[in-house]
Amino acid sequence: MVPEGQYLELIQSVGEETLETTGRQLALAIFDDLWADYLANVAELKGGIHWVSWGNRDPLYEFLTGEQAIYEDFRRLLIEGVAEAFATAEVRNGVIHFREPERFDRGATWTYITTDQPFGTLGERIVKGLRRKFSKA
Repeated sequence: MVPEGQYLELIQSVGEETLETTGRQLALAIFDDLWADYLANVAELKGGIHWVSWGNRDPLYEFLTGEQAIYEDFRRLLIEGVAEAFATAEVRNGVIHFREPERFDRGATWTYITTDQPFGTLGERIVKGLRRKFSKA
């Protein structure tokens, strides 16, 4: 991601521990931005995949190959983003300063729902409702 010469130069300027900590924070910030885009792209793909069957193609195969392409794009953008940030960074007084520091500030944590039914299926919700109703009686 970062050329070896630039990496060694940064270690000499700021130290290995500072460089590793800064690199992790940078990668996490870029990852966070790109992951939100990745999830949106996969949701868009999923939302329109049913049209594929009209063309006598396998929707599952089309979804998996489409998702793989989206993921590969995500990985490429992550690597490029980290490399670009370090390429344009400046070292002043033993501290790495990035060109757009506000881009890497985080004030909130993302929460991702990993299911299409976060409140359960209809049957599960009915059973929970009945349990609540009869437990009060």
